[in-house]
Amino acid sequence: MMKTYHTDLWKTFRDDPRLILFGLLATFFTGPGQSYLISFFLPGIQSDLRLSSSQVGDLYFVATLGGSLVLPLIGRLMDRSDLGRLSLLMGFFLAFGCVLMSLAVEVWGLVAGLLLIRCFGQGALSVISSTAVARRFGQNRGKALSLVTQGYPLAEVILPIIISTWLIYYDWRSGWVLLAAMILVFYMPASFFLLKPVKGRALPQAPKMELAAKVWTMQRILLDYRFYFAMASALVLPGALTGLFFYQVEIALAKSWDIRVMATAFIFFGVSRSLLGLSIGHAIDRWTGRSLLGFVGIPFLLGLIVLRFGEMEWTAYCFLFLAGVSVGAGGNARTAFWAEAYGVKHLGALRGLIAFLMVLSTAVSTPIFGRLLDWGTPIDRIVEFVIALSLLGVIFGFISSILYRPAS
Repeated sequence: MMKTYHTDLWKTFRDDPRLILFGLLATFFTGPGQSYLISFFLPGIQSDLRLSSSQVGDLYFVATLGGSLVLPLIGRLMDRSDLGRLSLLMGFFLAFGCVLMSLAVEVWGLVAGLLLIRCFGQGALSVISSTAVARRFGQNRGKALSLVTQGYPLAEVILPIIISTWLIYYDWRSGWVLLAAMILVFYMPASFFLLKPVKGRALPQAPKMELAAKVWTMQRILLDYRFYFAMASALVLPGALTGLFFYQVEIALAKSWDIRVMATAFIFFGVSRSLLGLSIGHAIDRWTGRSLLGFVGIPFLLGLIVLRFGEMEWTAYCFLFLAGVSVGAGGNARTAFWAEAYGVKHLGALRGLIAFLMVLSTAVSTPIFGRLLDWGTPIDRIVEFVIALSLLGVIFGFISSILYRPAS
């Protein structure tokens, strides 16, 4: 069976190798805008700009919120604009944001840099890669998304090691210059080459994969009460994980771990995310993304329980491994689900709205976590709060699976 699945993955790749490679490239370069990488720069930023945990969390919230407001517009542009030009524009602004981060000596400069890297890193590149692939592929949508999203775990394994090693020998500002150079040297030329021949052709849609029997406009989607159950389930994981990643140094200190443990533990996160990201494609194509909505959050919930009660360094590896399982499975399952439930005609606008809400959830978590830490709240109490939220997310996921079940 595994041999057959690997053969199917190869066939899916051959259907449009340039688009798959672009998606892989774009998801990899979301790294500079992700909380797990930004957190490595926090000690230097807080020291140079004299910011407390709550202050940097508030600034992160403002920047992330501002960046998220642009994402619905980017989603609409995906439905109307040339993908190649749009991807180059996203890369330019992401590199510019990294440069601004390296030059920040005042709060306003830090906010401007954070706004750009959060908007065009974490947000925009994720939106354009997943939307392009979900629209391009029909019956093999799950497998295509499994291939494209391998860029996330690759970045999570490679970039923390590069940055943590770099910061041992050089200052934090030069680290942002390094990231800007990587974007300009690798992402921009490769993106131009890979997307130049892509003309937006689409494979036939598989009827069994589309739950939507009518054309869903954005107005209809927003009036569909089921959408809010599905979104509630989708927002818990990114919000909770961002808060934990952003303050991972505080977690390590509270648990008396070597700070480098978190950097190496991300290898486990990347590996599990990669493995589940690949294997979940077969399940999506066989059972649909809808049927998996409730299950994908369970590993993260178990990982939080381990983090709450574990004290040894292996706790970090176990937690991040289980978190990677949920992220790898959940990201692909939900991306496929939105296309199944609401079709692909307005998928760009829908993905832009979803990205806005998900980025908003990540923005809210950092000031909340920061204030709790400044008030002296123990890490274990914060983790207990996240466990309760994650349990609600799992419940809403199962409810969504039932609500979106096709009429027999």
